[in-house]
Amino acid sequence: MRTLIVVLASVLVAGCAPEAPDEATADEPPRPERLLGTMDDPDAARLFAGVLDSIAPDDGWERTRYLEFDRISGGGLLRSHRWDRYEGDYWLQAPVEEEEMIARFNVNAPTDGQEIWLDGERVTDEAQADSLVEQAYRMFINDTYWLVFPFKWDDPGVTTRYLGEMEEWGEIYEVVELTFDEVGVTPENRYRAFVDPDSGMFELWQFYSDADDEEPSFTNRWTDWQRYGPIVLSSRREGEDGSVGVHFENIRASTEVPEGAFETP
Repeated sequence: MRTLIVVLASVLVAGCAPEAPDEATADEPPRPERLLGTMDDPDAARLFAGVLDSIAPDDGWERTRYLEFDRISGGGLLRSHRWDRYEGDYWLQAPVEEEEMIARFNVNAPTDGQEIWLDGERVTDEAQADSLVEQAYRMFINDTYWLVFPFKWDDPGVTTRYLGEMEEWGEIYEVVELTFDEVGVTPENRYRAFVDPDSGMFELWQFYSDADDEEPSFTNRWTDWQRYGPIVLSSRREGEDGSVGVHFENIRASTEVPEGAFETP
């Protein structure tokens, strides 16, 4: 299994030439400044750099302006996302109770100028719209983290700590722990990232709903790594027995925002 993963990682990186950076234009907004969290631990920084070399060569994450994906859980819940990372514009379609919500907002100021529809009807009540966009924002935070976690280790407010080598599911990994300093919507969480010491690829994560918990709430293997535009992403989260709890479909990552990406009903 380990050999297969190493070979796959090599094919993904070596076999797909990265996109060339786009020419800057007068109408294109500048890339957002890359703000860094606490990467004082040199071994954590070393592993993070190695992971990025595998999944985002040539500043692939910085060049990724647009992300689009559907998140599907084991129960069949479908949420569709579109994100302009440079401008912060966001479009989300998701079920809310018995209705279908479409939310258009800016992740930098979710309740400032948001537009919400329920079953195709515009929500005009301000308090209801604020409540719904807060739900939409939490979905954005949660679902993007499930998709792009390997890129987020150096976010502001994130502290990384190298835990050394550990065995999990019969394999030896180098492990980095992530905790949060009053950032995000669930700062009490804790994560562990498991990196193959031979290939440098990120392979497993563990989630602790409370940082003080001794046992993780779950452990997942990240599988089905594929190239999407400038970056490589995993679309499946699998248990030790191979069961899939969460997967992603219709993934798109690009250096430009597609025309009509944020159209309203």
